[in-house]
Amino acid sequence: MTDRVDPWLAGKAALRRQAGRSAAAKIRAKAAAKAQVIAAESEARSRAWKNRSDDRVKRRRERRATLARWRRALTARVGELPWLVIMGAPMVLAWTAMAVYGMDLYGPVGVLLPLFSEAALLVFALAVARAAGTGKPMALLRLGVLVFGAVTAGLNFLHGLDAHGSVIRAVVMATVAVGGVAVHQVIHGRPPKARKSPLSWEQRQQARVAREAQRRVYRLRRAAVRAALPVLAADGSVRLVFEPGKLTERRPRWRLWGRTEVVPAGPYTAEDQLVDEIDSWRASLAGNGDLIHGGPAGNQDRSGGGRVRKGTGKTSTGYNPPRAGFRTPPGVEIGPVPEPADEVEEQLVQDVVNAVRNGHLELSHDNVQKFLRIRTREARGITRMARARLDRGDGDAPVPA
Repeated sequence: MTDRVDPWLAGKAALRRQAGRSAAAKIRAKAAAKAQVIAAESEARSRAWKNRSDDRVKRRRERRATLARWRRALTARVGELPWLVIMGAPMVLAWTAMAVYGMDLYGPVGVLLPLFSEAALLVFALAVARAAGTGKPMALLRLGVLVFGAVTAGLNFLHGLDAHGSVIRAVVMATVAVGGVAVHQVIHGRPPKARKSPLSWEQRQQARVAREAQRRVYRLRRAAVRAALPVLAADGSVRLVFEPGKLTERRPRWRLWGRTEVVPAGPYTAEDQLVDEIDSWRASLAGNGDLIHGGPAGNQDRSGGGRVRKGTGKTSTGYNPPRAGFRTPPGVEIGPVPEPADEVEEQLVQDVVNAVRNGHLELSHDNVQKFLRIRTREARGITRMARARLDRGDGDAPVPA
């Protein structure tokens, strides 16, 4: 007997199998979706936990940094606590005293009087300290400190006189009123100095001399500008004309209120330059003992170098005539030596010639200026005339009557 499969039953079995496969696929899809949800939630929880952990670490680091900063600040301010007490105590005393004085003057609203004097002084003092720390200009702020310091001291002085009638108490109250701000300015009112590498004593001295020289150069330049001759041009512009040459600095008796003045010593011409070079050359030769037609070296004073001795006005060296064959440098023309203009100048020339011949003076315009106590320009002319007479050998000519 042949087995026959019922088509309807076969179809039903196929449908059951297909339904089983669909149900299994749905179950697998749901399981996969659930697994994805679980994985996402787990990742979100781990991410949130990591974020919370990072936040906790960040907050912990910030707290540690803040505590360390405060610790450093407190450690740095420990040494300033005594200064804060010194500054705070006078401020409290002055504010309360001024408040009482304001109430006596203006009634209950007079308690605001310290906000005008002491508060303004404190604001300017703090502004000066802030500007000093940042490197900003402080001139006007310091002026404000001075002005309101004077106002505060004056009000407290008047309060002491009015309330107690005692000058001593008034002075004490004025001193206490500005004492705290004075201490504050001494400590915080100057800019911080940059640390420099340690210098040796010689380097410090050289730097000091250089600064002094620079200050004098600036002072003389300002004085020269004040002494310059203004020249007005046709277009209305003005230019300053300076007279070149050596300057004589004249300082006022009271340096605090006066200005430096310069007195021109005359134009510095090519002839003056040549005379100075010859004098320097002769002084160096006399100092080294190498004389030119001046006698043996043993008769010269080596200690002074041929210069005028301080306090005596004399030297042991005389006049050294120029070397034979001496030539004028190229580009320099020396005109004829002028004659004395009057009897006074003639007498001065003769005195210089006699002093040189007697060995009491070395012929140079500096020594002649010191010997006769005249100006540099006049000393140059007299030096030239005396040198010309000594070269000609007629220094013994009588003085005209």
